[in-house]
Amino acid sequence: MTWGAFLVFTAVTMATGLVATPLIIDALGDARFGVVRALTEAFGYLALVGQGITVALVPVLSSAKARGDDGALHRTLAAAVRLFGLTAFGAVALGLAALPALSWLLRVGPGLRGELRVAWLVGLAGLPLMTLTPLKVLIEVNHRGYLVNLLMTVQGALTAVLSVLLARAGWGVAGILLATLAASLLFHGLLVVLAAALDPGLAGRVAGAKPERGDWHAVLGLSGPTFVAMFSERIGLLSDSIVLNGVLGPVAATVLAVTQRLPSLGQTVLNAITNAIWPGLAELHVRGEHGAFNRRLIELTRLIVLLGVAGMAPVVAYNHHFVALWVGPARDGGLAIAVTAAVNGVLLTLAMLFSVAFVSTGRVRLVAAPAAVGAVVNLLASVALSRALGPVGPLLGTTVATLAVSGWYLPWQLARVFGTPISGLVKALAVPLAWGLPYAYLLRLFAVAHPPRGWAGLIVAMGLGALVFLTFSICAILGPADRALWRARLFSSRRPSVNEPPA
Repeated sequence: MTWGAFLVFTAVTMATGLVATPLIIDALGDARFGVVRALTEAFGYLALVGQGITVALVPVLSSAKARGDDGALHRTLAAAVRLFGLTAFGAVALGLAALPALSWLLRVGPGLRGELRVAWLVGLAGLPLMTLTPLKVLIEVNHRGYLVNLLMTVQGALTAVLSVLLARAGWGVAGILLATLAASLLFHGLLVVLAAALDPGLAGRVAGAKPERGDWHAVLGLSGPTFVAMFSERIGLLSDSIVLNGVLGPVAATVLAVTQRLPSLGQTVLNAITNAIWPGLAELHVRGEHGAFNRRLIELTRLIVLLGVAGMAPVVAYNHHFVALWVGPARDGGLAIAVTAAVNGVLLTLAMLFSVAFVSTGRVRLVAAPAAVGAVVNLLASVALSRALGPVGPLLGTTVATLAVSGWYLPWQLARVFGTPISGLVKALAVPLAWGLPYAYLLRLFAVAHPPRGWAGLIVAMGLGALVFLTFSICAILGPADRALWRARLFSSRRPSVNEPPA
C-alpha cells in the first residue's frame, strides 16, 4: 500500500462531498443546511469522551503489540469496549437532556423546530455504534490503517449519495442525519468483519478477557487528560457553525461553510498524512530510537509546510472562482475567509503533528491544559470577532488562539521532553514559507488578471499552480537524500518499516 493510494482514498471522499454539497444546499436551502452543519458539530461534542478513550488506546495498544503481549492487548480491548458502552449510554442520556434547548441554541424558528427534534433523535440512535471504535484502533496499530481509510471512503460516498436522495425527496434535516446513520451502520459492520479477518477468534478472546487493574489504569489514566485536550480542540476548531448560528443565524453558517470548503479540503489532506504517521512515531519511541524520532518529526514538519503552501496558494488565488462555479457567487464570503482558512489549515496541521508526538507516547497530559486555555481564548475571540467582522470571525479566533498558545508551547515541550531541536523545527517551517508566501501573492495577482474559464480551466490553473511550487521545492528546497527518501515512500509497494511513516 503506497502513500499515493492512501491519498486517493482521501481525494475520492472529498470529490464525493464536493459533488453532493450543492445538490443538498439546493434541496434544503441555506437555513436548513446551516442547521445541518451545526448539528454535525454538536454530535461531535457527544462523542468526545469516546474519542478521549480512542486516543488513550493508541500508546497502550502500540506498546502491547511492540512487546508481542497478546494477553495485554486483548485485556485492554475488553476494558475499552466496556468503557465505550458506558460512554455511549451517557452520551445518549446527555443528548436527550439537551433536546429542549436546541432551538434556542441554534436560533431556529418555529417552522424548523419539529424537524430539528426528529433529526436530533435520529443522530442519537447512532451513538451506541461507538462501542466498536476500539476495533478501528486495533486495525491501525497493526499498520492496516489504509483499510480503515478505504471503509471511511465507502462510508463518505454512501452518506453523500443518501443525503442527496433524501434531501431531494423532501426529508429535510432529518434525512441528512438518517443518511449518516445508515452509512455509519455499514462502516461499523465492515469494521467488525475486517477485525475478525485480521485476528480470528478476536470476539471470543475479548469477551472472555478479564481486564486487570493495570489495564483499566492504562486506559483511564490517559482518557481524562485526552478528553480535556479533545474537548478543547472541539471548542476551538469545530464549533464555527454553532457560533455563527448563535450570533448571526444559520445563513451565515452556510456562507462560512461553502467559502472555506476548498481550504478545508486542503487541510483534510494534510491531516490525513498526519493521521497516517502516528503508529510509526509511537514505535520509534517504544524502541528507543529517539534520534530517528526527532529526525522524522522535523522531516514531516517540512513536508507539511511544503505541501501546505503548494496546495493552499492555488486555493487562495482561485477560491472565488471555485465558489462561484460550485454554489453561486452570492454565497461567497470573500477573500478574508479563504486566506484565514488556508493559514489555519497549515497551522492546525502542524499543531496536530506536534501533539501526536505526545499523545502517541502516552504524554497527553502535557497538552491538555494548554489546549483548554487555547479553547477559551478561541471561543471568546470567535464570538467577539463574529459580532464585529461577520462570518470570518470564528476563523480569526482560531488563528489568534493557535498563535498565542500552541505556536510556542508545543515546540518548547518537544525540545524539553524529546530533545527535538527548536532550530530544526524553525528551519523546517521558515524556509518553505520564505519561498511560498511571495509565490502565493504572485499567484493571486495572476488569478485576478487571468481568470479561468469553467471547471476545466479552474482545475488546470489550480493544478499548475500547485505543480510549479512542488517542482521548485523538489529542485531547490529538498536535498538529494530527501528526494530519494520520499520517492521510496510515495511509490514503494512494500510495507513501511517503523522508521518510516506507514501508509
